[in-house]
Amino acid sequence: MERVKSESGYTLLITLGLIMMMMLFMFAFTRIAVSQKAQVEKTDTSIVTTALAEMGAEYYKEQIISDINSMIVTTTQEMQAIKNQNLGYTALTAEMQELAAEKNNALSLYYASNYYVEQTTTPAEMKAGYTTLVESPGRGYRLIERSSFDPATETLSLKVVGFTEDEESEPIQVDLKVPSQLMWQGDKTENFTSTFTFQEYATKNFEGTKVESNAVSMPSGNSYNFTSHEFYYFTQGAVFNHQQFGDGASLDGINVLSGGTLTFNKHVEIADSKIIGKTINVDFSSKAQTEISNSRIIANRLNITKSTDSEDVDPITGNINNAQKVDFQGNSSICLIRNPDTTTAETYALNIENLKKVLLFKDTSKLIYKKPDNYWYYYELGVERVVPLPQNSNAIVLDACNFMLEGTETLKVYEAYDPDNMRISDVIYQ
Repeated sequence: MERVKSESGYTLLITLGLIMMMMLFMFAFTRIAVSQKAQVEKTDTSIVTTALAEMGAEYYKEQIISDINSMIVTTTQEMQAIKNQNLGYTALTAEMQELAAEKNNALSLYYASNYYVEQTTTPAEMKAGYTTLVESPGRGYRLIERSSFDPATETLSLKVVGFTEDEESEPIQVDLKVPSQLMWQGDKTENFTSTFTFQEYATKNFEGTKVESNAVSMPSGNSYNFTSHEFYYFTQGAVFNHQQFGDGASLDGINVLSGGTLTFNKHVEIADSKIIGKTINVDFSSKAQTEISNSRIIANRLNITKSTDSEDVDPITGNINNAQKVDFQGNSSICLIRNPDTTTAETYALNIENLKKVLLFKDTSKLIYKKPDNYWYYYELGVERVVPLPQNSNAIVLDACNFMLEGTETLKVYEAYDPDNMRISDVIYQ
């Protein structure tokens, strides 16, 4: 009987132990379940906030790209408006430089601003506007940081977070590859047709330009190979002792600049040409009629002579018989500009009078010169007239004394940033 009672006590202890163990297991399982539920909820919230951050990163990225592209479009439109004015290269470049300074400065100011960044004054309970887009109450994204623009890498960095009512995501960083400037003078070129003085034209190396760096002296019987519509620059001057090319003009449709004395001797004719030199000597050594036709000549001193017999000269007046003068015809002009360092006023006046005698003025040909009163005069068909005021800008003086040549240059021009070439880097998760 006592043995039975003893075994009953053991059974009770075992039963109590089993109950205790079951309760412990149930408690542990409950804790695990509750913990897993909390973890799932936390993970779900993290996924939501990260997704919101990604949406925000895309939003701010596209907003900034849109702003920059808008600036690019405006810039290219204003550049085109300047080009449409058909300015010369110098004026065009000046206008473009001014526009580039304005537009590039505006871009720098845009990069320096914190326009999209959440401000400290934004209420915590409702972050809105450009800084946050709230999709539903208590959920959204905001730009918490934007780096300064790095000109070395042309990079602008953004940090964006997403948030819910209870949690905020880790920042997502976006690196934007953006232009450092809107306009610049790069390697792009265009053709520009401009007018140049003879001195400017000589330095441009245009096709058809021949520069003789040494003094040229062609012996009698040898002809220099002048080609129509080309430009010749004799830096040290030149002497041509034989210059007749069949029935055509010796100088036909050419442009000549001389840095020294330029001399043409024997059988020369000048047609449709332009000649500039300090001292120019022209000897029409022929009894036959010779001519300067539709040509322009500018010189400090111009000596024109014509070989004649004594019977061709009036012994009293010294005038040459018209048949032995040089025909000065068409729309020709001679502009005589005195250099006070090399020519006295008396020599200059004598030069003018000699030209009046040897030239047979026809059509609208003119001799342009200055008198001691410092006024320009022109001599036409045997009549001397003063050039109308304002003299230096008068068409007669400009046409005879300031003629230019046209040339086409390939020059660098300003370029604008192309929005199609903007490179946007991947989003970096931190």
